[in-house]
Amino acid sequence: MLFRSREAGKNWNDDASAAADRAIKLQQQYSKSSDVWRFHTADEMFHRNFSSTARLDGIWDTISSVKTHIDRVRRLAIPVKGHMEKVINEHKLVIHFLDRGDIDGAMNAMREHLDSLHKTITRLKEMNSKDFEE
Repeated sequence: MLFRSREAGKNWNDDASAAADRAIKLQQQYSKSSDVWRFHTADEMFHRNFSSTARLDGIWDTISSVKTHIDRVRRLAIPVKGHMEKVINEHKLVIHFLDRGDIDGAMNAMREHLDSLHKTITRLKEMNSKDFEE
């Protein structure tokens, strides 16, 4: 995923930024209405934009085929109070750096965003131990 983000950073342009902004605006809208499914769909739009911008459209099919467990965690986490806003802020930070041409800053922000999944899993295990197997 980080390779895809670096490649997207090299090709970042106004269209890519506008697409990311649209996905973020949708996430904000769905967060306010607590529409978990649509929030997840907008999150997918945000991440898929990186594959398109990196000119690696085919890689999204591969990513989609192996991220079943990640999606499960994301769907469990979205309704947790404050989680949607956290995701939105992480996305905004990535775009902030990309719009300024700071690929390294964007990579660090994306790394933090992706790494936060581990913290989310730990939190979800505490809240929903029945949903997780060791």
